[in-house]
Amino acid sequence: MKKLLFLIFILLFPNCSFDNKSGIWNNNSKRNNSVNNVLKDFKSFEKSEKKVFTKKIKLDENYKFDTSKIYKNNFWNEKYFSEGNIISNFLYNDTNKSIHKSKKISRYKINETLLFSNNFVITSDTKGNIIVYSLKEKKIISKYNFYKKQFRNIKKKLNIILEKEIVYIADNIGFLYCYDLINNNIVWAKKYNVPFRSNIKIKDNMIFIANQNNNLIIADKKDGNMIKRIPTEEVLVKNDYINSLSLNNKNIFFLNTFGSIYSINLKSLKIDWFLNINSAIDNSLSNLFNAKTLKVTNDKIIVSSNENFSVFDTKTAMTNYNLPLVSKSEPIINNNHVFTITHNNYLVCLNLENGKIIYSFSIEDKIANYLNSKKSSLNLRTIQFLNGEIYIFLENSYFIKLSIQGDIIEIKKLKNKIGSDPIFVNGIMIFVDKKNRLIFLN
Repeated sequence: MKKLLFLIFILLFPNCSFDNKSGIWNNNSKRNNSVNNVLKDFKSFEKSEKKVFTKKIKLDENYKFDTSKIYKNNFWNEKYFSEGNIISNFLYNDTNKSIHKSKKISRYKINETLLFSNNFVITSDTKGNIIVYSLKEKKIISKYNFYKKQFRNIKKKLNIILEKEIVYIADNIGFLYCYDLINNNIVWAKKYNVPFRSNIKIKDNMIFIANQNNNLIIADKKDGNMIKRIPTEEVLVKNDYINSLSLNNKNIFFLNTFGSIYSINLKSLKIDWFLNINSAIDNSLSNLFNAKTLKVTNDKIIVSSNENFSVFDTKTAMTNYNLPLVSKSEPIINNNHVFTITHNNYLVCLNLENGKIIYSFSIEDKIANYLNSKKSSLNLRTIQFLNGEIYIFLENSYFIKLSIQGDIIEIKKLKNKIGSDPIFVNGIMIFVDKKNRLIFLN
């Protein structure tokens, strides 16, 4: 009888992995299974004609990488760290030792963005609380909620950015407001009525934020009053993609949910050019535009959409190149190289200047060979460039450290399960775990 039951189990579950040695493959969580069950009736909307990148390219033994200097930063003022949304080559001590673990900082879901300045961690939750935690005092020093009773039952999505001791917040209700974290009070607040749906950028005296109707709002940093509104194409059917803003010294760049990039001059506040990159504009739900965060470095705009990986000229909007790569996570850029992970878990390194692929390989194959185990699927969370090396963080709190050449150095497991994308300050990694506790790792 036992043999019969075992045979039935094998037939019903052919894809189960029995590799329990490392634990790294155990990424197919109940959450993912429940999501798959919810989406099973929507398979007719999938784009079956989309090509999947499966090209394996070996690294030329004579190829030389140029990496930027390791950067020891003592702040993290906005979600993607810099004006151009470029994550640096940060210092990380990588001892995997806990410096401090806070108590639960909220009983509500923590929003993704963590900021850091002067030993303060600033974040928010879906109740609308702005939470300020002191690493020095090892406790919450303030928790401020702006919202009145009529908004209490609405789940808040707060987009935040920090400048000195002032936090600027735009939410999914339509409020734009300014919070003084030292004095624990609101400096000003404005109701714009339409929910905001983008990251925030600040330049000189101006705040840049886009709403769900794809209008770019330019507001005065001093009082929140509107300086200008720039309307762009509106999309009736919304998906998970939010508008993306990026800056350089002369322009603000706006990628909207329609799939158009706008370049607005910072002095004149007029549109220099716009370009649509959505190759399938129709009413089909399968063709909703999606992309990662818009990135700008030097004279290049980098866009990783649900169709292509593309690079454009910031001045002319001319296309430098398009590659049929669909990124699973935010691509990372270091000097003249881009590292990205595709939807089928291929790590691809390419030359930013000309789009030439330097190497590409299946991460799952690489790990299986490294562990001498059976290949299974991985559930990626984020990719970072630390200490001149590539760190791939998984949802089950393992991380894979690779050399810049793509060779696995080691595989480790963090002591706490990651509940937010990590930030790196003074060689320390900071994140929120699954129990809403702030974790500080050396």
